[in-house]
Amino acid sequence: MSSGTATVLPQGAGYGVVVGVGFFFAFVMMGITYLQNRYTRFSTKTSEEFNTASRSVKTGLIASGIVSAWTWAATLLQSATIQILMFSILACKVKQNAPRCHTYLEIIYTRYGKAQHLTFMFFAFLTNVLVGSQLLLGGSAVVTALTGINIYAAIFLIPLGVCTYVILGGLRATFLCDYSHTLILMVIILFFMFHAYATSDLIGSPSKMFDLLKEAAVQRPVAGNQDGSYTMLKSNYAPVFGVYSPMARGNVSRSRPTCRNRASNFAERVAFLFPQTY
Repeated sequence: MSSGTATVLPQGAGYGVVVGVGFFFAFVMMGITYLQNRYTRFSTKTSEEFNTASRSVKTGLIASGIVSAWTWAATLLQSATIQILMFSILACKVKQNAPRCHTYLEIIYTRYGKAQHLTFMFFAFLTNVLVGSQLLLGGSAVVTALTGINIYAAIFLIPLGVCTYVILGGLRATFLCDYSHTLILMVIILFFMFHAYATSDLIGSPSKMFDLLKEAAVQRPVAGNQDGSYTMLKSNYAPVFGVYSPMARGNVSRSRPTCRNRASNFAERVAFLFPQTY
């Protein structure tokens, strides 16, 4: 339900972004999938292409997929370096021990049996429900706050375009959309970076930013940091946060059963996976 507070953009812009942009990506991916099925040896009608992109995805698309997959509310406020490092090592072991599998659940079933397979299926389903709900609610709340559209409408409209291109194009279409999302994200980041550190009247340069941080340390010192500074590497709470964050917040446990993260491991070519990890 939309709120009565003032919004930055009109409701029409909100519905245009949710429906228009979503289905724009869907139609583009549908066209690419049609051309791929018609003129290349890869066909989304086969499970190998649909589930693992025929294991032919190179490092560039894998890297953009990782950035896109980890750009969400639970990781924007903290680093996901530990989780990505762990998953890259796990991906190498998967490629070594089960190079032809399609999902990690196949490995569980083959190695441990039916009971463990059903257990992991339950946790995988529950994890995807929780993570999907978080993504939908977070994205819908942002669109509602900016435009005032009905939040329930946003929750149901946002997944439509995504479901369309995933069902028709499989994992490869997901990687291509991840690449476009990451490209847009990098353009936005570079724009704000150069604006803040080159042309802004408030900051304008890295040296001015350093001076502002020193001034902030005097006015609002950080507890546990040496001299209350924002620029010091010495922080009493940094080691505690490094251990507490990935474990207590559940990012590692929440991401391990997520099918989207597992599918990326199976999609990359073996020749490109190992040199980048070791």
